[in-house]
Amino acid sequence: MCMERSEIYKHINDSANYYLRLLGDAVHMEYTDNGVYAKIRPITGEKIGTSVFNIRVEHLSDAELQQRVEEIKGLDLHTWWGISSDQADG
Repeated sequence: MCMERSEIYKHINDSANYYLRLLGDAVHMEYTDNGVYAKIRPITGEKIGTSVFNIRVEHLSDAELQQRVEEIKGLDLHTWWGISSDQADG
């Protein structure tokens, strides 16, 4: 049985979010979630990257969405935006 393209993308996104969340549980990392996106960063003194992931914007209005996207971009951090059928097809 073949999976639909959207199912494959969902598995990729879920796996990436799971891996980054798991990394956030490491002793040398700190995990935070503000309800729209999650962030992992090293605790003080550690030298490892910071990432933004698990971005959840489906519930936002267009104006709120634009504001949050600009906020995330303004963080200037590695960001896992996820992939969607629209992005992957084009």
